[in-house]
Amino acid sequence: MLILAFDDSHGLKELETVLKGLLGDELQFRGFDSPRELLKAAEQHGYDLVFADTKYRNRSGLLLLEELSFRCPRTNYVAVAADVSESDAMTMHHLHGGYIIETV
Repeated sequence: MLILAFDDSHGLKELETVLKGLLGDELQFRGFDSPRELLKAAEQHGYDLVFADTKYRNRSGLLLLEELSFRCPRTNYVAVAADVSESDAMTMHHLHGGYIIETV
């Protein structure tokens, strides 16, 4: 399963560790700290699922998911955030995506 992710380096390492525990050798993981690079990889290689931290880099994770939804309406993605505003939650609802709320 090819999973693309957008977050800082720490978040990407944590996510990869968790997904590796769940998927084992089935996991192909590519992490990005640039929305542009993730979009480029998605176009070139496709993907099964995208994770994005919606608060990272000035909310560019949410914009990334909106762009993916526009380009590929059948996109599978999960938004991740430490907290979620009502506006962001409604945006994800309209994009038919899910949210994972990080807890400390």
